[in-house]
Amino acid sequence: MSEFRYDWFSDRWVIFAPHRSHRPDEFAEFPETRIAASDCPFCIGNESETPVPVLMLPTLDPKKSHGEEFRRKERSKENGTSRASNSGRRPLAAVSAPSWKVRVVPNKYPALKPLPDDSLLAGLNSQSPYLKTATLEASGSPQNLKNLHLNGNITQIGSDHAQPTESYIPFATAEQCVDPGISKATELFLSGNFHGAHEVFVECGEHKTSLTQLPLDHVQLVLQSYAARLRHWRSMNSFRYGVVFKNSGAAAGATLSHLHSQLMVTSFLPREILGLQNRWLEYSLKHQSCPICDLLQRELIDGSRLVWKSENFLALTPYASRSPYFVSIFPRQHQTTFEAGLELHQAELASNLLRTIKALENALSNASYNYVIHTSPFTDDDVNRYHWRIDLFPRLGRLAGFEWASGSHINSILPEEAARTLRLYFATSSLE
Repeated sequence: MSEFRYDWFSDRWVIFAPHRSHRPDEFAEFPETRIAASDCPFCIGNESETPVPVLMLPTLDPKKSHGEEFRRKERSKENGTSRASNSGRRPLAAVSAPSWKVRVVPNKYPALKPLPDDSLLAGLNSQSPYLKTATLEASGSPQNLKNLHLNGNITQIGSDHAQPTESYIPFATAEQCVDPGISKATELFLSGNFHGAHEVFVECGEHKTSLTQLPLDHVQLVLQSYAARLRHWRSMNSFRYGVVFKNSGAAAGATLSHLHSQLMVTSFLPREILGLQNRWLEYSLKHQSCPICDLLQRELIDGSRLVWKSENFLALTPYASRSPYFVSIFPRQHQTTFEAGLELHQAELASNLLRTIKALENALSNASYNYVIHTSPFTDDDVNRYHWRIDLFPRLGRLAGFEWASGSHINSILPEEAARTLRLYFATSSLE
């Protein structure tokens, strides 16, 4: 028999059908195509293949850390020679250093771009016109498009003469974003003018493919870089949402095997995040407590979905996991943002994250996986309401017609069974 469970976080029903795991599958995964380290843009020596970094860790004095390459570059400048003409060698980036362990660079092929005005990136206040909605004049008739939670300039297809004027409106739902006076045809063909940022964390200089290949202190630097960039973008009032994520393996969406993660920041609040924010507020007002804190308390008592627990963190397979072996890592004490609470227990988090990834790799034969760091939206008025988490999920199946049609997921592995398996592998996943 199938079992139906409600996923509170995504506001979706999940169908558990363990019998489906025995289905025949003639479509084997295609092997990944991996480029040589000499051609990898993320490897040390190839820094000029990526944009200039916005952060490098550790932050060292370049004259002390560059060594011979720094001195060679200085001699090249003095002699008036070009770096590119040096025996045909790949040119060095101006800020590259052989001693870097983590580099953060703007994505060379970004899904979102910042606004062209650099002053906006220096910090905005709530009076910026970019934080206000637009009143558009089309065909001589003003149409007020109430772009609330998307927080950008919505335009109408074909409205070449639309001119924005300031009109501040608070957040609301997507259904309230369109003025009743707009015609049906226009309402169905709206476009948005939004902005954001897209960055890449190059997590090591050597050509490695798994975080479990890095020492613990190096992984701590990776987590520090996540926190630093989230703090940076949260401080700018023109952005509403930021998420750090890793795609590991071709099935998880990775286009390069070299260890890396990404950060995307948006000027709008995605619909799913807005829905979660509203449910969170409703729960908090009704129960006068945090839903995650309540959930963790019950999961610790039950224990059937618990993968591991340490002094300050725990991992579990959620009650309504949307995919097999889905794992969520939480701080046991209430913490709103990932970036604010990291410094206190970063070694503990890094160690347990590594062991969890190793457990998944061993249990599932190095399956592709994603992880996502869910921190408080930048728009949350109550800074103490949210409770951050890391979702880690292997990519073992594919979304099919029913999932795309309904938004509901079918999972062939009950979370209690997944937790039992992962507990065994976690217990033997020591860090060496």
